[in-house]
Amino acid sequence: MKKLIFTLAIAMMVCSSGNLFAQSSDRMSEVKAFAQQHFQKDGESVYEPDSMIYHISYTGYENNKTIIYSYDEQCRLFQEVLKLNHSKMELTTYGYSSVDMVSSTLLQNYGEDDILENVSNQSFTYNFENKIQDILTQKWENDTWVNEKKASYTYNGNVDSVQFSEWSGAWNPVELYIISYSSDGYSILKKRMNGNMWENRDSI
Repeated sequence: MKKLIFTLAIAMMVCSSGNLFAQSSDRMSEVKAFAQQHFQKDGESVYEPDSMIYHISYTGYENNKTIIYSYDEQCRLFQEVLKLNHSKMELTTYGYSSVDMVSSTLLQNYGEDDILENVSNQSFTYNFENKIQDILTQKWENDTWVNEKKASYTYNGNVDSVQFSEWSGAWNPVELYIISYSSDGYSILKKRMNGNMWENRDSI
């Protein structure tokens, strides 16, 4: 999820100021500055146009890790490719709803001869304010998609709780994160299901 939030944040920055291709040099500067700020300790990033597709590449020093983020002509992140030691490892593909909200992600691994094999997918549902309500994760098992876990969000202006559930024929709550806000920022209380009751664990 952190990976998704990060890549969508970059997409929002890249698309934030008018026509994508009319201001490519400004956008390149913005994204390079953003990448340098976030990855100055881990690696380096390159941002370059390629026909009607824009790519952001992040190369980490450790394990020679490269992630290529690709955007379509509507400036929507539609694909990520993860490489280790210059070999393709993972492909993530994003789908969008009619109102340009992320509706699905599909994770696949590259097998022999670069043949893609399904690993997992996520489906996103939104509330009437277009805020994420549920993220359903399924895994590929015996040539079919099987429910695995679900994240459910509630809001009171800002998001005030996230509940994680696991599937075992029915949805079973596992963890609950409650976010509290103040003038100093926010705090997060983590709870874990013990039997049929929530039990406090950590506070951040």
